[in-house]
Amino acid sequence: AIARLQRSFHWQRKLSHSIVTNTLAQALYALFAAGDNRNLKSLRRGCFEYFRLGGECTNGPVNLLSILRPNPWLLVYHYVRVCLFSIYLDTVELPLWKRFQTPWIAARLIYASCQVILPLVWSESHFVRHKS
Repeated sequence: AIARLQRSFHWQRKLSHSIVTNTLAQALYALFAAGDNRNLKSLRRGCFEYFRLGGECTNGPVNLLSILRPNPWLLVYHYVRVCLFSIYLDTVELPLWKRFQTPWIAARLIYASCQVILPLVWSESHFVRHKS
């Protein structure tokens, strides 16, 4: 009976906040350990600049990481905002005659951000589906 309750507690906790925390922590690690990957460097810069905006741009991710608001949709919201802000930062500095590259830059960064987050979400959700 105790083992069953312990297992139930573990999976309730796992489903409520561990998925969000693990996904965010691994995504941040992927960006901060980007190495020579130009796309991940752009996303890392966007992440740092996003945090520098302050307010909800800082509080939201901190609340996710500290498990104060472990909401998966909030994670998606901030992740998409960081990606869009990275696109903005990469394109706003372009000279006017190079702005035609904006769709390619956007596609490149969206693809890179999906390469980071989707495997993490898949592995966390796949693990939960098969263990619960």
